[in-house]
Amino acid sequence: MNVLFVCTGNVFRSVIAEELFKKLNKNKSINVKSAGVSADGHGKHHLDKYFKKLGIEKLVKKKSTQITPELIDWADLVVCMERSHEAYVKLIHPEKKTLVFRIEDDFTHGEIHTADVIKRLSKKVEDLVKKLS
Repeated sequence: MNVLFVCTGNVFRSVIAEELFKKLNKNKSINVKSAGVSADGHGKHHLDKYFKKLGIEKLVKKKSTQITPELIDWADLVVCMERSHEAYVKLIHPEKKTLVFRIEDDFTHGEIHTADVIKRLSKKVEDLVKKLS
């Protein structure tokens, strides 16, 4: 099975979801990637401290990945952070199986909000790993 996590820029939510899934998943037949609907190819270094707290320091230099029709085709399940991401996927591949986590991206509320996003995202990824394993 192939799982694709999708957010806006592929620098925070989908990247964390991908790496947490890899960390928790014991089923080696499940492959995982992440992408963004408007990725610019750059990472966001102000987010490095959050990656380090989660034990995924290797992401400090990761470049964001733009979603493509090929990535959507590759995935058996596309996990979207917001409904707008699902709409984007469905425009390209209307029959694609999707799941929406409903985790908004809003850095304007500072560290408390970001910590809450990480907590909620971690729980949803844990639940998905259990469901697919």
